[in-house]
Amino acid sequence: MGWKTLKQHFGITHQVTVEKDCINIGSGYVHDLVVINTKTGRAVENSTFSSFLNEHYPELKNSPEDKILELISAEDVFLNSLPVYTYTNDGEILEKQCEEFGYPNVTHDGLIMYENTFSEDKNKIIERAKGELEIAVKWAEEGIIKAKNELAQKHTELDLYKANLQKLTAKHQQNTIEEIQ
Repeated sequence: MGWKTLKQHFGITHQVTVEKDCINIGSGYVHDLVVINTKTGRAVENSTFSSFLNEHYPELKNSPEDKILELISAEDVFLNSLPVYTYTNDGEILEKQCEEFGYPNVTHDGLIMYENTFSEDKNKIIERAKGELEIAVKWAEEGIIKAKNELAQKHTELDLYKANLQKLTAKHQQNTIEEIQ
């Protein structure tokens, strides 16, 4: 994908990242000042910052979508291919490539390398992934305990309501029988 080619062509100095079928142009505060659809080449500005392209990248704003698609479909050329590691929520350790380590740099596939989720030290990432999963297990266990307690409370309420219903039914059934006699 040609996110780097696009960035260089338009002289983009803001962060450029890839997310699903989009290329985002943004900052450390707002990652999606502009979102470019990688299938259509259409660039859409964040509604809060609707003058961003005019102010910073008017050539991009005025470029036809087919030109943007051409840039996006180009093969990016990287000066370095340094290994960097990250992890997924299911505990998979991924090796990516980058030109330069650390935030706010991005991997060759356009992921921003946050300091808490990327490292050139694979063992650090394995430990972070383990830590994240240990916390997830703890939260899930606490959630189960809470749900069991809530369920026990609901069973107590249900038993009380059933007992009250039985008393009410018995009392009024007795009244009905006496009224008939």
